[in-house]
Amino acid sequence: MASGALSSYCPLNPSPTPPRSFGFHNLASFPHDLGWIPRDSISKEPVFIDRLPIELLERLISLGVKGNNGLLEVERVYMWRRVSRKWKNVIDNCPSLWSSIYTSKGTKHVRTQLEKSKGAPIDILIQISFLPPQDDDWIRLLVENAHRWRSIWAIHVFNKLVAQLGSSPLMMDKIRIQGECIPRDCKLFNLVRPNLRKLDLLFVTIPDNLDPTLGLEELCFNDIKEQREDGTTHKLPISKIRQFLQANPNLRRLGLQDLPTASPNDGGLQAVKLPKLEEATTSGSQVLHLFRAEHCHWVRFTVGCIKENPPLRAWATLGHTLRRVERLKIVVRDACLSIRELAGPDKVEVFLDVSAARGKDRRNLVYSMLKGILDEAEKDAQISARVELALFATRESGSESDPNLEVLELLQTPVSHSSSRQTCWRMPNLDTIRMREPGLLYHHLRAFIQARSNCDGIQPAGPIAGIFIQSDIDNDKNFKEVLEHEREDNAHVIEVLPAQLATQEHLFINRLPIELLERLIAFGVEDDTGLLEVERVRMWRRVSRKWKNVIDNCPSLWSSIRTRKGIKHVRAQLAKSKRAPIDILFQVSRTPSQDDDWIRLLVENAHRWRSILFVNYFNKVVAQLGSPPLRMDTVKIQCTNILRDCKLFNPVRPTLRKLDLLVVTIPHNFDPTLGLEELDLTDIMERREDGTTRKPPISRFHQFLQANPNLRRLKLHDHLAHSPNDRDLRSVDLPKLREVAISGSQVLHLFRAENCRAAQFTVRSIRDNPPLSAWTTLAHTLRRVQRFKIMVNDTWLWVGDVGGSYRVGVRLDVTAAIHEERQNLVYSMLKGILDEAEKDAQISACVELELFATRESGSDSDLNLEVLDLLQTPVSRSSSRQTRWRIPNLDTISMLEPGLSYNRLRAFIQARSNSAGIQPAGPITGIFIQSGKYNGWNFKEALDEVLS
Repeated sequence: MASGALSSYCPLNPSPTPPRSFGFHNLASFPHDLGWIPRDSISKEPVFIDRLPIELLERLISLGVKGNNGLLEVERVYMWRRVSRKWKNVIDNCPSLWSSIYTSKGTKHVRTQLEKSKGAPIDILIQISFLPPQDDDWIRLLVENAHRWRSIWAIHVFNKLVAQLGSSPLMMDKIRIQGECIPRDCKLFNLVRPNLRKLDLLFVTIPDNLDPTLGLEELCFNDIKEQREDGTTHKLPISKIRQFLQANPNLRRLGLQDLPTASPNDGGLQAVKLPKLEEATTSGSQVLHLFRAEHCHWVRFTVGCIKENPPLRAWATLGHTLRRVERLKIVVRDACLSIRELAGPDKVEVFLDVSAARGKDRRNLVYSMLKGILDEAEKDAQISARVELALFATRESGSESDPNLEVLELLQTPVSHSSSRQTCWRMPNLDTIRMREPGLLYHHLRAFIQARSNCDGIQPAGPIAGIFIQSDIDNDKNFKEVLEHEREDNAHVIEVLPAQLATQEHLFINRLPIELLERLIAFGVEDDTGLLEVERVRMWRRVSRKWKNVIDNCPSLWSSIRTRKGIKHVRAQLAKSKRAPIDILFQVSRTPSQDDDWIRLLVENAHRWRSILFVNYFNKVVAQLGSPPLRMDTVKIQCTNILRDCKLFNPVRPTLRKLDLLVVTIPHNFDPTLGLEELDLTDIMERREDGTTRKPPISRFHQFLQANPNLRRLKLHDHLAHSPNDRDLRSVDLPKLREVAISGSQVLHLFRAENCRAAQFTVRSIRDNPPLSAWTTLAHTLRRVQRFKIMVNDTWLWVGDVGGSYRVGVRLDVTAAIHEERQNLVYSMLKGILDEAEKDAQISACVELELFATRESGSDSDLNLEVLDLLQTPVSRSSSRQTRWRIPNLDTISMLEPGLSYNRLRAFIQARSNSAGIQPAGPITGIFIQSGKYNGWNFKEALDEVLS
């Protein structure tokens, strides 16, 4: 594909999935129904979205063109305007779609959008750094339309704009100012006071006489300073922030970031009630006590460098929100406390950092803040949410206090509610506890659970459903050792707890039949190689007592053995797997050099081998094998030199079904008659009788195919040695082949698979055209796919499926050919594929055609035109005695800018729809022109040029 080619999705495309993106995101679709293509050659049935009412279609378009800043992107409006004639009329007659004005485009664009938006309210984004020099006419235009302003976002140009405003009231409801110093005589706020609902100030200096009574519903402050009468500036004081809160009691959204340092008098400020506040976001503990909101649904407090405990009323808003969440997670660490909701419509995100406090006071501060939050939240009612508690604090050496234990003691303290007159435990629905290794002692956990479940006069708490020990050790081996220890004081805590205290019978998964639960666990512990990870097995074994019993009594879960763990692990897994078939991964690189007893153990159990993967250790193991036949069905060998007298393949020949060789040297007398169903060869060498090695010839691969006619899966990633006689080799019929993946063009003609469901060919450095028989397997698969794409470029051809149960992925690279022959080679290969695919039956799939070849200067040939001529050539089939067009269901054509001429496209569509004696092809539903200009400004110019 040419550099800078673009791709995107067109709403008219009937494809079940959008076309794949091949580069930059901009796209200019060629309007197929603007009168230059006959209407009868386009799809007769209107697309469903075009049958929607105009008002709903306008709303959908506005959602699609909205940017991240909430304003409508005019570039997207132009792009969507070109989808079809109806969409063009809808957008041109919808003023609201042109109401977002960006001054960075200059006066011309501002004037155009003011005209197209007619009398609709407008949203303005002013960025003076992007404006052309000495272009201030946009200010006059905007001021003349000030009565239409709905919102304004001014960046470094606020005062220049306001200076030209008159005295008439404005209907604006939203102001966002960034990087400005608002003068003392600013008249804007007086003009907008009755209607203003949202004020957002970022890096702004405000005068000390600014009246905060604005009737706001949303207020956002970020790094705000205040200018005194003498001209000096300082951080906006906490008392001034409280004035804003007090003057605007109807706030629904509040955001306070980068706050000033609190003064001694700030602690005495009374909290302001904000009954309508729904979302509160603050960064800093200085303002948490300034407001109280009982109906807040979103709380986000990020407080760093706390040196002392905030007052209790600071947690009032958070306490009310905590009562409404459905699931909560509390994490206690040495220097921070975090609280976050895990489920429910209400949102809570709290992070309290106490790293600025003195070392010995940090943990006390974390504990006191957690106690203060729970006291405030459970003052009138309990926290009904299910809670997950993570105790990740560490115990200092020489200290008698344990911060994790102190938290458990806090939760073991009952609280009385005056409203219900009941005594309950804190967080009664605590169901999960997580700890760092080594965790708390067993008797502490047992006492905690027993106390919360059986205390007289106190309503019992819910059951603990899980206790987890997490290791801080990153080293893989140490982590396994931690898992394997079975000490009562840390590991397997859940196993030694009384069943009635840690019951999980209420969980649905524990009511499944044992056989199904074993199968689900096997899925969960399987790795990318298909083997079971014993580390995951041991970890899942610690979920509950029932899971421990299930796993211990399921030999198949212990049947994957990795020799790098040494003799101890091999012996343990052989014992636990009992007599089940075993899968073995030999990796000598991580095995002690003197520890070879595991070879003896595995050879003694060779009758149980089911699959085996050798990495650098093949010959040493095979040398100790006896002569009894093996029942192994899978052999994978990597980085090995197989000896001439290797005896492994004779014992496994009756049962072997899969052979995978990666970077392996095979002897020249290797017998390929193995009865295989899967064959995977990657970077194979062959050793001759004289000891020299070479790439195996293509005839050798042909022998493998002939000797294993029942193959279902075939992979070859290698470049074989070829000779002039290779083209004379006859194709081998593989009737059961379902999946094939080939890298290289030398072997494509060696096999024929009529029932293949997945074909992947990656062929690089093609210098001449492969024989027609090379495309046989691909042709049979193409006839069965539902939709596929053909992409034609100067140096390669790509064919791939787009959805459906059949898979096709073909990339044919001709860069190795002579420069002037490349396009001819691409054309001949495409013709060969289509000739073979349409020899006996037509291709019924819907097809997307992408013509991305470029025309060389001074050349009369155009590869894109030649491809169209190829598709305009009818084909006759003796079986049906009908004449049809090639790929009759071609429905989408994409081209690089400037694309093909109008006359040529019209002639192509007319010929395929109205030729006498030839069955008409399906309608073309989309033609796209994709711009190769990825620069944003140039792309806008290209859009404007086409639209003009």
